[in-house]
Amino acid sequence: DEYDAASQAFLRTVVAQLEGHPMHVVLTGEHSILEAATPRCTVHPGLLDADAVRALLRQAFGGRLPGDASVVDTILGSSQGNVFHAAQAVRVLAEGGTDVDLSLPDLLQLRVGRLATDALRLMQALCILGRETPRTRAQALYGDDEQFDDALELLRRRGMVESVGKDRLRVTHASLADAVREMMPADARQRLHRHALALLTAEGADPIHLARHASEARTGDESLTVLRRAGERAEQRLDDHGAARHYRRALHMARWELLLDEGDDRCLELALRLGDALSFTGDPQAAALVIKEALTSGTRPPATEARLLRS
Repeated sequence: DEYDAASQAFLRTVVAQLEGHPMHVVLTGEHSILEAATPRCTVHPGLLDADAVRALLRQAFGGRLPGDASVVDTILGSSQGNVFHAAQAVRVLAEGGTDVDLSLPDLLQLRVGRLATDALRLMQALCILGRETPRTRAQALYGDDEQFDDALELLRRRGMVESVGKDRLRVTHASLADAVREMMPADARQRLHRHALALLTAEGADPIHLARHASEARTGDESLTVLRRAGERAEQRLDDHGAARHYRRALHMARWELLLDEGDDRCLELALRLGDALSFTGDPQAAALVIKEALTSGTRPPATEARLLRS
């Protein structure tokens, strides 16, 4: 689910080319990326039963069951046997909470809200940087060397962050990262994205890696330039869907955040690039709409109008 469109297309090609050969490809995700007609065997994770929930509780509480027997039925009923949901309810109990008869988003928000201030700040920094990031980068964005190790240790004990290799950190589940970002105030989220953008730019990061931060940081012309370069880099990688996404975001930013006139050279250039990218994705109708809108933008240089008409 975290692969870009070009990577997904590559995987579909690999699966198609291996059809009829004694080899299997295993793909995991919330949704299948394969064409509907592709031969496949779909495997769904099994749901937990009461015995499995009891085992989770005993593991978390040193071999004993907390409270009365109804806690097992409560967790099983609210989670409907979903492994991640049940595990989060067990962790709420292990962390001293009592409210386990909650939806999964509410459980995640409850756990995040109970974090100590330093640990919460580190969790926010990690989630802004992405599911997985170098430890040194996380430490630079966090900005407090004295508290970093203690905050990280708490997040590890809570099962929210894990180490990957020697020098990388990963948030243990995408839903947890989503919950952290959604709970952040808009101004705090924007401020962290601005710091992340400056940090990654100084590291010489690829424009595609900068694009998400540029979009959220809203630093004016700088963000617009990053998004345009991300679209160009996606084109170079033959990721037409990615290019269209970056150009669409850049055009929206130019028109509605920077308030550039639709006849501005930058808007017209982005419209041209967006139209071309949409054509290559196999969506000529959407491409035509973008180009037609650009053609009604008023006075344009002859060369630009010729490119629009040609598109």
